[in-house]
Amino acid sequence: MFVLDETSWIAAEADGYLEQIETLLDNMDQLRDDNRECVYSEELFYLEVYDGKTLYELFSATGELTIPRHVQERIISAFGRLKTWSDLERPWPDELDVSIGGVGPTFAPSLAWAMKQASQGARDAVPCLIAPAVWPEGLHAVAVGADQSDVWLASDVKHPGYSRWMAVHGTGRPDEFATWLESAFPNLDFVENCTDGIKEMSLGYRDLINSIVAALSVLSDHGPRIFRESWQTAPNAFGALGVTISDENGNTKSNKVAEKEHTRTFAGRSIPFWWHIKLQPDRDRIHLDATPLHVGNKIIVGIFCRHLKT
Repeated sequence: MFVLDETSWIAAEADGYLEQIETLLDNMDQLRDDNRECVYSEELFYLEVYDGKTLYELFSATGELTIPRHVQERIISAFGRLKTWSDLERPWPDELDVSIGGVGPTFAPSLAWAMKQASQGARDAVPCLIAPAVWPEGLHAVAVGADQSDVWLASDVKHPGYSRWMAVHGTGRPDEFATWLESAFPNLDFVENCTDGIKEMSLGYRDLINSIVAALSVLSDHGPRIFRESWQTAPNAFGALGVTISDENGNTKSNKVAEKEHTRTFAGRSIPFWWHIKLQPDRDRIHLDATPLHVGNKIIVGIFCRHLKT
């Protein structure tokens, strides 16, 4: 779920405003396509967004800023499918003015609501969809009165930052982590139920999740580039990014028992996962296969384990 920031619909100037709101609409469309919910506050439609006019008043305004018909239709269609957060059984904020990084207080009901959700804990946190020209992106302390909590502000709902933060702070078990894999690591595929292997690692889940998310983030963000180059240089390239990775040696690959132990089924194919990330020098591994990159597919993560036997 995301919540839509009202103040991101305010125009600092006419130039660039239509692009600003169409980007917000693009993000709302993306959430719908991904079957993710977006909620808003009806206060948006009472807010003066430009030259003393509300958003709907700009539909028929005369002057330097008028919202054209095709954008009007997108707005009507987008909001016709959304709920307001006031319809949800969630706590309401005590005040509706917020401050971020010393800026404010600003009347921003949905940011105040997002702060209230975050104050309940990471599992209840809701990221706020913003325009980057209005608020800074990323994780920020949002203050409402004397209360303050960290809220994720996102101008791109496909950006993996929020999902990675939630994977670290909002999960307590491998199966919960698995629900964030697709959005947190968009350049990776995962063998079904592979995260169950985290249970076999040498440390507890909460002790491991930071390093697991950090390693997979590097693999997703930089792995496709690194593995499209010479694989001999991959260990050094990943090492420069803080990830220790290596391929199994020839003796292991020629061992039939080892091959069977390294093999998992993905999309109907049996794949040996020889490359592995080392979370610790002598244990706790994430095995992967990068050969799909040669046909334009994603790196596959196949095994989480303490250490394979052979």
